[in-house]
Amino acid sequence: MPQTSSQNDSQAGRHGDRIDETVIGQPVNINTASREELRMVQGLGDARADEIVAWRERNGRFESVGDLQHLPLIGPDALERIRGHLTV
Repeated sequence: MPQTSSQNDSQAGRHGDRIDETVIGQPVNINTASREELRMVQGLGDARADEIVAWRERNGRFESVGDLQHLPLIGPDALERIRGHLTV
């Protein structure tokens, strides 16, 4: 059955159970976001979200989104893909 216009509109910006930052209107702050909020960012997923929160709990605030390069699960390519969805 084809989707209605409202169904299509409600799924705009969604990627499975992930949301694009454009849906919420602004990037997600990696210093204040919960695990659940981070998991919703396209390109992060469960393991990376958990890693961000664990690093933050051990080391304190990130000074920049670029600091994510120090996390083992976030390589240079992944960082470039997610950078625009995140802020500090």
